[in-house]
Amino acid sequence: MRTDGETTKAEDDDDIDPAKLSRHWQMQLAIAEKNQKEFVDDGRKVVERYKSERNEASRKATSNRKFNILYSNTEVLRAALFGKMAKPDVRRRFADRNPVAREVAEVIERSLVYQQDIYPSERYIDLAIMDYLLPGRGVVRVEYEPVIGEKPKLDMMGQPVMGEDGMPETEEFIAEQKLCEKYVFWEDYLCEPARNWEQVTWEAFRHNMSRDDLDDEIFENAVQGSQVFGTAADVPLNWTPDIGTKERDTPEELKKAEVWEVWDKKERKRLWIVKGYDKPLRIDEDPYQLEEFWPNAEPLNSYSATDDFIPEAEFKAYQDQADDLDEITARISRLTRALKRRGVYDKAIVELKRLASAGDNEFIPVSNYAELLQKGGLQAAFQVEDIQVTATVLKDLYEQRNALIQAIYEITGISDIVRGATNPNETLGAQQLKAQFGSNRLKRRQNDVARWIRDIYRLKAEIIAEHFEPDVLSRMTGIQVTPEMMAILRDEKARGYQIDVETDSTSFEDAEAEKKSRVEYITATSQFMAAMLPVVQQAPQFGPLIMEMLAFGTRGFKAGRELEDRIDQMTQKIEDAEKQPKPPPPPDPEIEKAKAQMAIEQQRAQADLSLKGADYKLKELDYQIKQVDLQQKSTPQLEAPQPQEDPLDREEKLLKVEHSRADLMGKQRALESDGKVQAANETDSGERAKHSENINKAVEGLMAVVEKMAENQQATQDAVTVMAKAIAAPKRVVRGPDGKAAGVETVMN
Repeated sequence: MRTDGETTKAEDDDDIDPAKLSRHWQMQLAIAEKNQKEFVDDGRKVVERYKSERNEASRKATSNRKFNILYSNTEVLRAALFGKMAKPDVRRRFADRNPVAREVAEVIERSLVYQQDIYPSERYIDLAIMDYLLPGRGVVRVEYEPVIGEKPKLDMMGQPVMGEDGMPETEEFIAEQKLCEKYVFWEDYLCEPARNWEQVTWEAFRHNMSRDDLDDEIFENAVQGSQVFGTAADVPLNWTPDIGTKERDTPEELKKAEVWEVWDKKERKRLWIVKGYDKPLRIDEDPYQLEEFWPNAEPLNSYSATDDFIPEAEFKAYQDQADDLDEITARISRLTRALKRRGVYDKAIVELKRLASAGDNEFIPVSNYAELLQKGGLQAAFQVEDIQVTATVLKDLYEQRNALIQAIYEITGISDIVRGATNPNETLGAQQLKAQFGSNRLKRRQNDVARWIRDIYRLKAEIIAEHFEPDVLSRMTGIQVTPEMMAILRDEKARGYQIDVETDSTSFEDAEAEKKSRVEYITATSQFMAAMLPVVQQAPQFGPLIMEMLAFGTRGFKAGRELEDRIDQMTQKIEDAEKQPKPPPPPDPEIEKAKAQMAIEQQRAQADLSLKGADYKLKELDYQIKQVDLQQKSTPQLEAPQPQEDPLDREEKLLKVEHSRADLMGKQRALESDGKVQAANETDSGERAKHSENINKAVEGLMAVVEKMAENQQATQDAVTVMAKAIAAPKRVVRGPDGKAAGVETVMN
């Protein structure tokens, strides 16, 4: 599918000579094909032998009977090497406390699981394993395809941008991103002749394309930066199917172009080359921008020498023994057919011929029975061929065939235990030794397959990290991808430092062994926790160390890998709790009781002091009132009418003072009683606060009464002062109209 950006017509590019470039790569492809011609020829023979491809006449001929040990071995190893698709296991490379790296690992793992569920690759892996076991090489490549969609173009205010035609403008965006594996047929793969994978600088994948395919896949699917040469109509269709006709008689619609997709690591480019065409179809810049450039993991090769990267079919290691096995099988077939009961008889006794075809309990009448008895009976009438020699030879051949089969198992490392066969006469030690012998050799090959699948997952993880958009990742994983997480994903070195991609097992697991592993883990963990729990209770600072010890033990159990993250989280919580400030220890009840008693005593002392002060003020006020009363009694009345205090008012005031005094004394006694009760019975801080509040309110009321009495005292003193001034002032006689004295008035200065 076309993405945004324009392709480049390279005919005008002076830096590229299309004809020279095409000749170079066609020569490289020819050298690689010649280098692996023997591998291809041998691989085809091995596949034919596995399939037992023979015509009907050849199959029925006793001289062409086969023992297909290749099929048997291949199926046993196929099941042992790949029983199920491995699941990705993405973790932080180091067990540090890095929540961002933890989230990044979770995003990558969920993305890999999602892509695996949507685009399952188990079938492709299984086909590649078959190629690995038969011709000797298995290849699976990874294909990444972004799905481009269109959406309305918005301005800075979020409003649609309108075009000149009045219609809303649109822009392209990545709507979906597809990542999946593709199986590569073993004959459709070429690579540069080299001693090992590290020395390979280019590899190629073959595609057979019709002209419509060329238009769709090559010319119309060019991406930004691609350089396109020629047209589909100019490309020669140089591949024809094998339909038993001459090439010139093959219909045009069945012909296709043999296109080689070349990945050049030196130039980090992808080229599309057709044999016999004088220019490349297209040149793409680094398509996936991966660290190792390749779209596939290192091919899964069978055994090969160190001088050449071309593998050898495993069957060649025991082909001679397999040929002998076929020959013995053919001889057994022929001798089995010859192993028949045959003989001669006296022609004169015609009844003997009928005897050979007689059924059970059938008796044949003889015309001259007495004469037959005189000649010695049936024993003398015919002679049977001796087949004992043939039977002995046949038995020896079977023994020889079994010996050859065991020899082949020794070569391939497939023990009886691996095949599920056993001898009841063998001891347990002998069977365990054979199982160990077979499993040790098989384990290496299982590790090779697991490593290969892990590398495929790592390749997919790198593409996800480098190319997948944040919103696509969030939709796939259900995790909000933050800019900080994207910074790690996009940074190749930071990602490699912090994230590690592994897989679980690819072989079928023994259910009993898995169950036993889980029981052992639970037992060991329970014992450890029971022993360490008292230590943590007595010394909490040992908590992180004990959790690290638990994590260390958990990693030794396969069944415990799923709990490692939980243990890490628990350890982090313990360490965070240790960093928090310690809460104060709980108060001692005895000390708190003593403090409460002391506070109550202090409040009582303050109340007593306040009451004594109030009592003193009352006594002083009483004294002053009495002095005023004495002064009033000793002062003579003026002749002029003066305002006199009503005796009833005076008595009422004195009565109020007495009432205030009585009320104050009652409050004092109540406070003393409350203080004693509180001191004897209450120790709670809330009760003490309430008691203190009551005392304060009582004291405030007492002070208000004292202040009021002080105001009354001041008014009385003012009245006495006015009266004294009036008495001491000079007087004069006031006379009436008749000249007689009418009264006395004070002369005020």
